[in-house]
Amino acid sequence: MKKWIPVLYLLTGLFCGWLIFGGEKTDNASLPAESPTQVWTCSMHPQIRLHEAVPCPLCGMALTPIGETETSDSLTLVLSETAARLAMIQTASVTRGKAEKKLLLQGKLVPDERFVSQITAPYPGRIERLRINTAGMEVEKNAIVADLYSPELISAQTEFFDATSLRMMAPEVYLMARNRLRRWNIPEDIIEGIEYGKPLLKDFPIYAPVSGTVIRRSVTEGQYVEEGTELFEIANLGRIWAVFDVYEPDLPWIKKGNSVSFTTPSAPGKTFSGKIAFIDPLVDSETRTVTIRVEVPNPDRLLKPEMYIYGSVSVSETAQQPPIVVSKTAVLWTGSHSLVYIHIPETKPPVFQLREVVLGPDLGSEYVILEGLAEGEEIVVNGVFKIDAAAQLAGKYSMMNPPHPLRQKLPGKY
Repeated sequence: MKKWIPVLYLLTGLFCGWLIFGGEKTDNASLPAESPTQVWTCSMHPQIRLHEAVPCPLCGMALTPIGETETSDSLTLVLSETAARLAMIQTASVTRGKAEKKLLLQGKLVPDERFVSQITAPYPGRIERLRINTAGMEVEKNAIVADLYSPELISAQTEFFDATSLRMMAPEVYLMARNRLRRWNIPEDIIEGIEYGKPLLKDFPIYAPVSGTVIRRSVTEGQYVEEGTELFEIANLGRIWAVFDVYEPDLPWIKKGNSVSFTTPSAPGKTFSGKIAFIDPLVDSETRTVTIRVEVPNPDRLLKPEMYIYGSVSVSETAQQPPIVVSKTAVLWTGSHSLVYIHIPETKPPVFQLREVVLGPDLGSEYVILEGLAEGEEIVVNGVFKIDAAAQLAGKYSMMNPPHPLRQKLPGKY
């Protein structure tokens, strides 16, 4: 009897199974397929894998969706439409535009060196009197700026007076003594006065060679000076130089003749302008800047040397064909590579491809692209870092590990 017990259990199990599953048949093909679950991860902590878009539990950063569809191409990344929407990816068509840029400059005002003159002592002596006591005073041409007592010049006058009696007997001695006074810039009327018996001068006047503003006084009364010693520096401030510093990356935009407008805090509400007249051929080794010079008329003397100024210059490239221009937000710059992501057209889910480009001039908020893009292509302009993070997590090439060489040459010249 005991040997039939296992058989009895088996028959009972088969009967129960028939009662449960044998009644109504169900077609498994009619059941909806289970939809894949979106996985989210952190670009800083790739070990984090969650099924909801919550902040990273380790660093708090927003999680990045991992693409649901994979591709064997290491330069191509496929994202689900949901992931692309949550990453706020935006694209734009590649177009040509005008390469314009506005450079902001800082500098100061300096005198125009072509209208700066020095008054020097024409002969050695002692400053008996200064007619110009302070810098900033205005002087006219041929005005007396100082009186000088010179024993050497008194001796020269005496020699000339004595030589006048030898004018007929020894004319060469007479001419030598007269020319000595002329070389010391003694006026002809004074020389003739000495010749005809007028008293010798003890204090000799020094005259201003030009009209202008005294910008420096170098001597004091009673000071003994040698011949050629600087007494004053005079500048005509009717024209003035605006000097600006330009950094090396901005030099390709700077050309002679560019118009520059500038303001100064000392003249609020006023804007001055001029054209670039000179670009220094040397770069300052400490500041890494190049000095440019703008010539500015200054008839009202509102502009004064050493004033700080803030300028701007709007420049543009002149080319037969406008260049390709893209937003800076589209470019991933690694120092040695410049990368963009191309949106492959008419793909669902969206497909993005990594592309290397060659950057041209920096336009401020845009770059000129010299190589790597063709007009009409669609590139990612927003969310590019999220795409690159997803590519890194998927083991694709990215800005952190680009292949070499990466650039894919497009046909045509662009």
